[in-house]
Amino acid sequence: MNAPLRKSDTCFANEFDQLDGDYVCFMPNGLFEFARDMRNPCGAKAAAIIPCRDEFGNPLDLAAWHLPTGTLATLHGAAAMLGEDQINAPQIDCDGLRVFPSPAEWLRARRAGVVIVDAKRARWRLADRRLVVADASFGRRLRAMLRLPEPRVFVESVRESAA
Repeated sequence: MNAPLRKSDTCFANEFDQLDGDYVCFMPNGLFEFARDMRNPCGAKAAAIIPCRDEFGNPLDLAAWHLPTGTLATLHGAAAMLGEDQINAPQIDCDGLRVFPSPAEWLRARRAGVVIVDAKRARWRLADRRLVVADASFGRRLRAMLRLPEPRVFVESVRESAA
């Protein structure tokens, strides 16, 4: 397992927000590994490496995005979204937090909003937020993706004692 990211790491020294590219292997658990760090990097794919910040703007994780397939994963599983630093930022140009279907639209919008990487974790962070999307189709997919699970309710059976 890789060590957590620190501000003092080389990749954070100056231009943390700069995009990079590398060969990665996407794992079934929503994570990725750099092919150069693997003993047998079969299935390695060229991907854009996108820095992830937490809600306070601190370096949090790295995401890999395979452009041809749209596959998006994180290195450590720490980031639930790209753009988490935008969650509490003032939304001057719209009445809510913009959510984009892919990093392409998010980058075109100069990272003003978020892209969901891990829906199970993102749903709790966004549950009380007003979300803004560009089209109704994505809005429906987003609503389904972020739907909170229904609680499991059990009725306790009461035994009547024989009198």
